[in-house]
Amino acid sequence: MGLNLRERFHLALPIIRLGAVDKKLAMQIAPNGDRALPVKDHRWPRDKNAPVHNPDEHPVFIKEISRRHILSTGAAGLAAATTFNSLQIATASTYPDAPLMVVATIDGANYEHRENLGKDLGDFVSEIGGFTQGCVRSVVPGSPLTVFFRPDRTSNRVEVVFELGRLFAPATSANLGAYSVVISRGNRLLATVNVPAHYWFARWRWQSAPRPIVGNVATLMSQNLLPPYALSASVLSLPPAPKYTPYVIMGLAGVTPYMPQTGERPDIGLLTEPQAQYICTHDKLALDILRAQAEAAGTMPWHMRDENTNAPVNFEQYPAACWYQDQKTGKPFVAIPKSPITIDATHQPALSYFPYLLTGDPYHLEDLQFQATWNYGSQSLSYRPTLSQTRQFAWNMRTLGQCARITPMTVPSWLLGQSYWATLLKAHRLFFQSNYVNNASAIQSVFRATDNLAARPADGKFPAGTWCEPWQSEFLAAVLGWLVSMGHTEWRTSFDWVIGGTMARTSVGSGWVRAQSTPYEMMLRANATSPIVQTWAEAWRLNQDIGGLIYRDPNSWVPSDLTYLVYTRAALVYAEKLGVILTDNLSWANGQINSRRWKTPYKWRLGTGLT
Repeated sequence: MGLNLRERFHLALPIIRLGAVDKKLAMQIAPNGDRALPVKDHRWPRDKNAPVHNPDEHPVFIKEISRRHILSTGAAGLAAATTFNSLQIATASTYPDAPLMVVATIDGANYEHRENLGKDLGDFVSEIGGFTQGCVRSVVPGSPLTVFFRPDRTSNRVEVVFELGRLFAPATSANLGAYSVVISRGNRLLATVNVPAHYWFARWRWQSAPRPIVGNVATLMSQNLLPPYALSASVLSLPPAPKYTPYVIMGLAGVTPYMPQTGERPDIGLLTEPQAQYICTHDKLALDILRAQAEAAGTMPWHMRDENTNAPVNFEQYPAACWYQDQKTGKPFVAIPKSPITIDATHQPALSYFPYLLTGDPYHLEDLQFQATWNYGSQSLSYRPTLSQTRQFAWNMRTLGQCARITPMTVPSWLLGQSYWATLLKAHRLFFQSNYVNNASAIQSVFRATDNLAARPADGKFPAGTWCEPWQSEFLAAVLGWLVSMGHTEWRTSFDWVIGGTMARTSVGSGWVRAQSTPYEMMLRANATSPIVQTWAEAWRLNQDIGGLIYRDPNSWVPSDLTYLVYTRAALVYAEKLGVILTDNLSWANGQINSRRWKTPYKWRLGTGLT
């Protein structure tokens, strides 16, 4: 069966304007939802007085093109429009032999990029998708853009990728204001695209058709490439349905633009909420959202590509490359101008891994590699690898472990190979084992904490330098459990070490009362200069006396919010999956969550036992 209009659009490109469709209908196509975020104080300096893009005043449309040359992708919301249904749709497959060409108009100047004059970077062979895709890089003097022509060798599908940002020879590290591109093949027009803004180290693409879904969820789960979600569990209390926000160029499709924003967000976890919902329910809307957000990964200013090798920055080749903006040191040091997007390693979504498994699309694999590259390069040169926060290390290892697991052994020059990622992952494992697993301090050896107590400020009843955050350790336990199960078995020692703290806090007889198994803060000493307590029983008394932890029934979860217990349960699911001997830890957590009829998000519905 062919893709319906919504399926053809949800990856699409910007909003389409059709030759015979009036502006009023076009406005219905492009409701005021997720727009490209405006560039406020940084733009390409050619036209310093150019007005800032306002998406509410100037909706993003593809320019009017002839009825015979409409883009191959449709638009959500046009399915019922008879005007659209009567149009003849031209696709790239109509003219597969002529070279691709792009004319970019930036501040009144035209820059012509030709596929036949570019540099061939080699083909990507997708074993998942069953296709081979070429890649030709084109740069022209005076233009800030790098254009990648990517025609399929095994079909007539084509795509064109537009990137902004260079590491070694940037005339100006600046965001780019509005511009337009005309994409053609031979004498046939494919698309005219108005781009509202383009952030430094961000990218977007035009594609003649979205990749089809070929990955099978059950198969991926049986290979442990996905967490063990409950595919057929009886669900009595479902989370609210997600909201669909279409992707537009430099838009985010519902992803949080300010990543440091705290709280239980739908885009943070082992997977995002729409991804997990699709896995659990095969919901079509969830699929639309996860694919739109996969395109939105291009908006993130984390695409540090080495223009000499054409791959993401290789830290074996450039060990001192750095974009840690507070110190401005590195060889090279990469300046990043401000944009509406703030990336943060401690609250980072997984946007690209699952979409790659579903489609085999190397655009998503690239984004995964760019994300892992950004994480390492954003750390201070003096502390690499580092663990600044437990959750930062957890999400970084999630992304790095995914790169090492699914990157093919042989890749073209515009990607980094599997062995590179495996080496970087090993460096982080040795760092973790040396500094935490093998650390004799009671902070590590008893309580399995990775927090730097000395850096903790005073917070309410908790004095400065005394406390850790055990709920973040549950993220790390779940991530490491997933790494072990997907094939990184050398992480088993580290997983066993982390899960030991979770088991002690959820067991009867450890000395800690599991009614408060996952507090937000847990004291390990009375003040910043006093010794660390040595047992879980001592830790409980300290937190009861000074921190004010209370309970009535030692087996009944105290807080009204069960979010942290949900995190704990996920860690325990991996303990059970990996054969750790449990007593009633997991069944107790299941019972507490079920008795409160807690609406556990799909992304945390691992294993069985939840109603």
